Amino acid sequence: ILYGFESLDEAVLKQARKGQSEPDIRSAIKQTQAAGIKAGGLFIVGLPGETRESLDKVIKFTEEMGSVVRVKYLSALPGTDIYYQGLKKGLIKSEVQHLRWLAKERCQSDDEFINFSDLPDKILRESYQKLNNMYVKGPRVVSC
Repeated sequence: ILYGFESLDEAVLKQARKGQSEPDIRSAIKQTQAAGIKAGGLFIVGLPGETRESLDKVIKFTEEMGSVVRVKYLSALPGTDIYYQGLKKGLIKSEVQHLRWLAKERCQSDDEFINFSDLPDKILRESYQKLNNMYVKGPRVVSC
């Protein structure tokens, strides 16, 4: 099971309206693993309000929990609050170009991304790479 945790930072989670806390996240992983199910989390790099400390906390958490991790940069999908913030702040300059960019997103560390945080791009890329290095392949599909 791969849970969409996004972050471990309380302020970031609240701003993203996730309705969960770090203790909830830790409990979900532990309970799932105790049931004999491989579990992990999807984390987003580049959320508004993110700090170097919050990113380091996610990295430490994934190392401690030994759980599966997936990571991607924040995508400003049309119709979402973050999309409208991007338009308002001028981060999204052309809606058509933005849609083209979303269509070719590869979920790789060298992808282009829109930085909604106050952190330098370099820190986001470094954190992404650290999390991506913990990637664990899922089960293979075998056809008969």
